[in-house]
Amino acid sequence: QAIRHDLQLSISETPAGLAGEFEFATDIFDASTASRLAESYQKLLLRILANPEISLGDLRGSLDRDGLRRQREKRDELEKESVKKLKEVRRKVVRG
Repeated sequence: QAIRHDLQLSISETPAGLAGEFEFATDIFDASTASRLAESYQKLLLRILANPEISLGDLRGSLDRDGLRRQREKRDELEKESVKKLKEVRRKVVRG
């Protein structure tokens, strides 16, 4: 089924509360990216619910901090993978 937009969020009311569904163009987004977007949107809504008086500037600042934290986590993960691969290559060279 083709979607009309690259990324679409549908929200509906259910007996249990609100339910949301992301649809996305798979040639642009992968499932992990869509999942991250959904998680970020949920965090945004929860922050607003927890503090309805929050200014847009403060809200943006907290989202920016989250983004920087995710970047650091990703960088650390990539560094660990690189070190692991380097050690494997060194072992092969030493054994070879």
